Amino acid sequence: MQMLASRPAGLRRTTPVLIACAALGLAACSDSGGGGEIKARSDVVPGSARNDASAVKQPGSTATSSAPEKPRKLCSRGLSKPGAKPGSVKMTSVQATDESALGDSLELGGGKWTWINVWAGWCEPCLEEIPLLKQWETKLKDKLRVEFVSVDDDARLAVRFLNSQPKGGVRRSHHIEDVDARTKWFETMGATTSTLPLQILVDPDGVVQCVANGSVRASDLPEIEALVAK
Repeated sequence: MQMLASRPAGLRRTTPVLIACAALGLAACSDSGGGGEIKARSDVVPGSARNDASAVKQPGSTATSSAPEKPRKLCSRGLSKPGAKPGSVKMTSVQATDESALGDSLELGGGKWTWINVWAGWCEPCLEEIPLLKQWETKLKDKLRVEFVSVDDDARLAVRFLNSQPKGGVRRSHHIEDVDARTKWFETMGATTSTLPLQILVDPDGVVQCVANGSVRASDLPEIEALVAK
């Protein structure tokens, strides 16, 4: 994964591992209450555009292309090992001002893979990856649906971002504002940290198969295509 962001309110401790996936190549937002500050980390994947000096145009020089992204595994554990089966989860909705609200629950399973993206309006890496995830959903619509879950304490931050998105983009999202409900949901899904962005992959039977922190990148698509083809 390329980037991480800070902890949303409501998950103040790590929880036992149900399932986990290795997060690779990460940078972090600060944990200072949702300021959205980006901090570099030493474990950023070499060759990524965010830490490769060759990708930065210096004064008086011509821009050079970044090195190719290195292959990685988003989901390091086998899909044959069952994880949590949370079923229907009660949530509220946030949406752009001209959009209708989503239902009051997040349905999982139903014969289709579900990619859950947990985000917040102050989390810059989250906002950067959302259009890419929408593209994946369009490409894999027969096998995969993408659900977005905001964990903003102030829903207005989420609405501001959703209002900025184009028609056909992500303009609605599920939302968990209550701190206790948020904590319980993270634990149920098997998340061991509240660092954002958070990706959760649920199989067609409603079983959580992968939990990974950090933002996705375009080169991850082949792995996702292979996973949902199973």
